Amino acid sequence: MNTKLLLIRHGETEWSKDDRFTGISDVGLNTVGRNQAFALAHRLTFLSNSISAVFSSPMKRSMETAQIIADQLGLSVQVVSELKELNYGVWEGLKRKEILTRFIKEYELWANDPIACSPPEGETGQALVERALPAIERLIAGQEEKTFIVVAHKTINRLIICSLLGIPLKNYRYAIVQDTACLNVLSFSPDKRTSLIKLNDTSHYSNQLFMEERERVE
Repeated sequence: MNTKLLLIRHGETEWSKDDRFTGISDVGLNTVGRNQAFALAHRLTFLSNSISAVFSSPMKRSMETAQIIADQLGLSVQVVSELKELNYGVWEGLKRKEILTRFIKEYELWANDPIACSPPEGETGQALVERALPAIERLIAGQEEKTFIVVAHKTINRLIICSLLGIPLKNYRYAIVQDTACLNVLSFSPDKRTSLIKLNDTSHYSNQLFMEERERVE
């Protein structure tokens, strides 16, 4: 029997909506983000009998998303400290267009190799992988032959997926898309083979309650 990981990105925040580099800044969900999480939680209820656990990054936006899902499934949220997002250093809170104006050379270096390079005073992709991947591997081993949820972040998810599938890490920003409150499903066979079943799935956005709330907010 395979082990399945439901890897989720947190819902929308005001900073993600504005294309600000959030990283380790502890920003909570906005109204749209909470409704995205409720829509995803509703979608996952048909799996409620098979989901064994819900794990989350310690960041507020992930915890809020995870708690909404866990409440729907009748589970508790277990925090995994290693799954906090990439530290963007002095870029934290800045919009991409501001970074491209003020830090163009630094941005180009980072964009060309985000694994070896870091934002000024920030963290490299390699450092993130070295702390996050072992944590994910421990969860996979601990949930053997079960289905479990991990709620994390855009960069974490991209690098975890690339690592597990053997995609060159340097290409993570172009190879993997992660929208807010998206669902990824990975399956692990007993002989350690990894299969990607779903990537960046946001079909729960069509939930009528979410769509109505989105229209009201915008």
